[in-house]
Amino acid sequence: MLDLDLDQWSTSRLLLTATRLVENAWSKELADFGITHAGLTVLVVITLQGAGTQSEIARSVRVQPQTMIRILDNLEYKGFVARVQTSVNQKKQLFAITPAGSKVLHSTAEMEQNILPRDQLPDGSVRRYLQQAIAELTRPRTRGM
Repeated sequence: MLDLDLDQWSTSRLLLTATRLVENAWSKELADFGITHAGLTVLVVITLQGAGTQSEIARSVRVQPQTMIRILDNLEYKGFVARVQTSVNQKKQLFAITPAGSKVLHSTAEMEQNILPRDQLPDGSVRRYLQQAIAELTRPRTRGM
């Protein structure tokens, strides 16, 4: 194994590598539950915000609607979400969590703390930096400056 000098890496490279490693750790932990980290994130969003459309959920998770439909289709196939029609607009479909989805969410509730406990980060500076980066990178940009 190469001994890499992480001090020489850019912040974005460090962030991408850490993200990949955390994602891999999540994948291993979640495999037994039949759900991905992206799917689990969607279940959390639906639980906190209530049933939503594909676009609404995509916006909350900060992915494209085309990406979200693949995640929602997989969650529906596994029985973790269900499509429901709104009484106002019969063509508008909402995605709601099912009892099976709630069970998975409950079963994995403490998993995040086991993967990367918050108390390993003594101050909130890393969290604040990541929150700022997410806000900055999702802000609409103007072209041609």
